[in-house]
Amino acid sequence: MRTLSATEATSTRRTVENFQKHLDQYDAEILSLENILASLKEKRSELQKCIGNKCGMLAPIRRLPMDVNSDILDWGSGGI
Repeated sequence: MRTLSATEATSTRRTVENFQKHLDQYDAEILSLENILASLKEKRSELQKCIGNKCGMLAPIRRLPMDVNSDILDWGSGGI
């Protein structure tokens, strides 16, 4: 392995510093994107819950009169 000249060493240091700056920029961008992704996942989860709630409101059992629902629940729980 050969020894670098002073000029080569200076050039190599500058290159490494430049690479490190780019690496730091990539890390910052990745962190920003990870935060955005986490926020989007949270919003998606909230929307999914809303969809589930709204679909539940459309369930056929909701169209039955309350007294029929009560009778069904009583029968199902062994109350009748």
